[in-house]
Amino acid sequence: DIPDTVDTTVSSSKFDDLPILLVGVSSNATAGDLSNQAKDVMVPAIKDVEGVQDVAVAGDEKHEIVITFDIDTTNELGIDPTSIGQLFNANVKAHASGTMRTATAEIDVQTGHTYESEDEVENLEVQGEDGRVRLGDFATVEEQPTVATSVSRINGKNAVTLAITKEGGANTVAVSHAVAAELEKLEQRLGNGTRFDAVFDQAPFIEQSIHDLSTEGGVGLLMAVLIILSFLRSFAPTFIAGVSIPLSLFVAMIGLLVGGYTLNVFTLGALTVAIGRVVDDSIVVIENIKRHQGLGETGMGTLVRSVKEVAGAITSSTLTTVAVFAPIGMVGGEAGSFFRPFALAVVISLLASLVVSLTVVPVLASYVMQRRAAPDHSPAHAHDEADGWLQHGYLPVLNWALAHRAVTLVLAVMILGGTVFMAPFLKTDFIGAGSATSLQLTQTMPTGTSLNETSEAA
Repeated sequence: DIPDTVDTTVSSSKFDDLPILLVGVSSNATAGDLSNQAKDVMVPAIKDVEGVQDVAVAGDEKHEIVITFDIDTTNELGIDPTSIGQLFNANVKAHASGTMRTATAEIDVQTGHTYESEDEVENLEVQGEDGRVRLGDFATVEEQPTVATSVSRINGKNAVTLAITKEGGANTVAVSHAVAAELEKLEQRLGNGTRFDAVFDQAPFIEQSIHDLSTEGGVGLLMAVLIILSFLRSFAPTFIAGVSIPLSLFVAMIGLLVGGYTLNVFTLGALTVAIGRVVDDSIVVIENIKRHQGLGETGMGTLVRSVKEVAGAITSSTLTTVAVFAPIGMVGGEAGSFFRPFALAVVISLLASLVVSLTVVPVLASYVMQRRAAPDHSPAHAHDEADGWLQHGYLPVLNWALAHRAVTLVLAVMILGGTVFMAPFLKTDFIGAGSATSLQLTQTMPTGTSLNETSEAA
């Protein structure tokens, strides 16, 4: 439905195309010298840093060639000033000729001829009434800065901005640190009060997020072990369940490594979520082994029978949870690039926990859960598992629910309906609001305000 007169541009981009670092450069040098240093010294040095894809310079001083005609001389020689533009078009033959690709960069290639100095422009010959005349004989050719339309400063000093992007697959934090180390060397090398100030840097945000998630994950792991201990009331089963958590997460990390994914906010979040779930299968197996041993059963046959009884239940439970998370990894677009590694980490963790619970847990149980007392087959101890505090609190609720089945089902349906009804009231967005690390002010001046007046107001 777009009209034919509208020009459209479609482009594809990746998150790696966004700058990971914006650096403001200021010094005591003039704007021209600072711009030259940025292009001739800073950019090449930073591009040599491992993992850096490109460095774009903004706010640098641009120059142009200004030709001022001497009207009297021009008229005397019989030269038409409008022909000068045609002269330039005829002599400039540079045109795009493709791209040269290296292992670390793509460089646009131009072929032909362009003007590289004032002398070349001055020596151009123009046809006059009495023959060809040098441009410099009837006009003044000067290179001078273009008229500024914007101003950039850092701490009150004129500045240029370096936008640094990383190569695809490079580690953002590692590249940022390597660039920071190179900038320290450049400060000493350039002198003259040269200063680099990070206007924007992704690395601190990533590092803080990883630190917070790692801390929360560690706390979650500790709390999970304590909860297991409080219910099993034995260090041996708790040790077995505790081992199953890092073992499952380790397998998930191997899967992320093979898949080419990094340990980032989303994958760490997935592992943190998985901590509470990967231990479930092991707890079920350990509890059933403990129950059989509580009934006086011993030997390897008891372990095999205990695992066999619950293998189907924990397998179906784990695969059901996998079926919930796996489709998240099939989402396309930007959302898919975020949540695909998240889903992969959770799914691998869950599948690893199932394998661990059916193999490693029984093996460890055979070593650390051997009974040391003779079995007691008396009726008083045959159903010890029904006499605990948890059973005393739960059985009345269970009996009431079974005695009032219709009411229980109605309450369940009401809760489900209430959940569905409340869902539209939740606000939705893509990622959510993050903590602000900078303050941006926008000042609108009256139409026609000069750059100097705007600069003073700012």
